[in-house]
Amino acid sequence: MRRILKLTLLFVLVFVGVMACKKDEDSAPVITSLEPEYVRPGNYLFIHGANFGLYRERVQVFFDGKENPVIAFSNDRIMVAAPEDGREGQTVAVNLTVDGVMSNTVSLTYRPGVPVVTAVEEGRGLYDEIITITGENFGTVATDQEVYFDDVKAEVTEAIGTSLKVKVPRIYKESVDVTVVRDGARSNAETFRYNLDRCDSLLIVTADWQVEQLREGVVWKSAFLTAFGLPQSMNVVYVTPSSDNKLEIAHPETGFRKTSEQCEANEAFLGINGGYFDDAKQPYIKINGQVIKQGTDQVTNKSFWNAAIVIDDNKVSIRKIPGGNMDARKFEEDNVLVCGPFLLLDNEPENLGTSSGHTREKAPRTAVGVKKDGTVVFLTVDGRFPSKAVGVTTPMLSRILWALGVDDAMNLDGGGSTTLWIAGKGVVNYPSDNGVFDHEGERSVGSILYVK
Repeated sequence: MRRILKLTLLFVLVFVGVMACKKDEDSAPVITSLEPEYVRPGNYLFIHGANFGLYRERVQVFFDGKENPVIAFSNDRIMVAAPEDGREGQTVAVNLTVDGVMSNTVSLTYRPGVPVVTAVEEGRGLYDEIITITGENFGTVATDQEVYFDDVKAEVTEAIGTSLKVKVPRIYKESVDVTVVRDGARSNAETFRYNLDRCDSLLIVTADWQVEQLREGVVWKSAFLTAFGLPQSMNVVYVTPSSDNKLEIAHPETGFRKTSEQCEANEAFLGINGGYFDDAKQPYIKINGQVIKQGTDQVTNKSFWNAAIVIDDNKVSIRKIPGGNMDARKFEEDNVLVCGPFLLLDNEPENLGTSSGHTREKAPRTAVGVKKDGTVVFLTVDGRFPSKAVGVTTPMLSRILWALGVDDAMNLDGGGSTTLWIAGKGVVNYPSDNGVFDHEGERSVGSILYVK
């Protein structure tokens, strides 16, 4: 009997011991996650888990074996501050004990401080130039940070911790917000301003122009390019007036005819469409001393006839005429064609504003200009084809001519009238009157400018 009691007591003691061990094992503290996964030195960190107990004084938290004070506490969450001596990119082991019972170990990586932008270099405000962004917490590896101009990512070419070298992306805006993102942390924003005039000028000048010398003193250039943030198709002809290159004005004897037909009828070498021809914008025209059209004096928009091309003894000038046809009738020269608006004077664009629909509409355009050395410039810009050639406003047209080095310039009839014809090649731009991006969409017009 005594032996049975001893065995029973031994069994109870063993059972209690086993259960005690089982209880200790089940109640051991467990770390399930850290929030955030990356932390900056000195910032708060939450340790999530289970079995942390009810008494803060029984809990110890360790970073690489070094105890760190507990700030806030519950059975499943502990708040601590990451040690101040942590180094950027350093990974440390985090664990804790409750009443001396050790938890599992998890890893924590210190991340850099939030990037701060203090200044963005103005530069020249041009696409693709390299500018400097200065600030803090940028790091020293270019690929470790991202720079955004609004929401467009820029290329970082160099990083030295307190400054970044960045290539300016092509965005057609006057100003953008520049921010730096590193390890998911975004900086404050600083402003960068584009010089859109010079940006567009750069794109126009450096476009992939196809150049052909048509004959002595006549050069033709054409290009598909992006300008004003849009796809464009442009043709430019530079003409040096000479005995072999004579500038003329022509008009059909009756009605209207296509530019190509009028060029062929006058045995032209090349030509572009001329002035407006509807009754509301009827221009003054004089050819070889003979007044062909007196032109209207009643127009809804005076910019339709505030410019004239004047040809005298094969010398070409573009003149601003505030009085329109009334001013043009006073010219003594033998060849005059009125149109408008006037675009450039001494290589300075006119202030054209945007109050008129004609001025602000992006459309096909035709223009003529003169450089200081007397070179005459014919320009056509195609339009009304959104994916290939959008067209431009008249202020944009003046900026194209400015970029091309023209000194004085005027707008001619545009829209479906815009046409450039070259002997042996035919129509080389993409007239829009047929709604198809081909060379067949010519409109019949009231006059042309041509080279004989």
